[in-house]
Amino acid sequence: GARAGTLVNVVDNLEASEFITPAIVDRDPVTVAIGTEGSAPVLARKIKADVETQLPISLGVLAREGQKFRAEALALRPGRERREFWSRYFSEAGPRALASGGRAAVQSCLRSLLREMQSSLRENGKVAFVGVGPGDPDLMTVKARRLVDKADVVVHDSPVPKEILELARREAEFVEIGDDHSDLRSSEFGAGQLVAEHARKGALVARLVLGDLEEHAKVGVEIETVAEAGLDWEAAKGMPSIRREHVDGFPAHEAPPPNRDPFALDRRNGLVAFALTGERAAVVAEIGQIEGRRFGRVATATSALNLRQPKLGSKSSGASAWQQAPESAA
Repeated sequence: GARAGTLVNVVDNLEASEFITPAIVDRDPVTVAIGTEGSAPVLARKIKADVETQLPISLGVLAREGQKFRAEALALRPGRERREFWSRYFSEAGPRALASGGRAAVQSCLRSLLREMQSSLRENGKVAFVGVGPGDPDLMTVKARRLVDKADVVVHDSPVPKEILELARREAEFVEIGDDHSDLRSSEFGAGQLVAEHARKGALVARLVLGDLEEHAKVGVEIETVAEAGLDWEAAKGMPSIRREHVDGFPAHEAPPPNRDPFALDRRNGLVAFALTGERAAVVAEIGQIEGRRFGRVATATSALNLRQPKLGSKSSGASAWQQAPESAA
């Protein structure tokens, strides 16, 4: 092929190919290319099939009609207003109009939607107080991730990790509040004024703190400030952060220190977890049975015994806030 001036691709044969092509989902002008660098063509085709089901054939028509209307849509303010307009068009109004009346109905729909949004959009924005949990994006609630993704302005404490901040849109404005609180804007009252100031300009503000919102007294102060300013707000709770000073333990290969009862924390409705193997786990299980507790059968691999899991979202305390884990089938 190369000697004749033509590049050659051999299906499912990477070594014999001089170039590779991705799997294509074509919804002109929308094009999605799926490539695996030739390592897994079957996987690329599977992903293509999945994407095909998510993108209707009419998507290309909606994109073309929307492109014709972009100049008129500039009447809306940049940021949240325009995003909301196009989101409603592509997800709801546009497909409905195209199905009922074709291209002409789509243009009429766009004009009606623009008038509706210009008359209904409020001057003020909104504040979302978001608990991001212990800092792992995978442990955030669906609601929390959605609010961060939609935010125009992200106001966050300095300990919030960058993995969380990367969930926000790239064009969002980021404001960090330092730990020293030396700046007036970084004080509890000042932070509330700061988020209220951005919301008054029409922005959707996400106020991020580590852990659960109820762990931070300052969040209550900030919510009062926002509410007194007459602004809308909502809250998305997060998983409590685990603080080192709240964890008590000792090495499993050592005897408990004098006057230390390994089950005392459990008696206080706390959490007792054993990550042990083999005979040591069996011994601990026997002790637990003597204490009058039911343990699951002990696995020879790492075991967590007598775990109790919190009912997320519950405001109760003590034993009522916990539920007994089911007996292990190991």
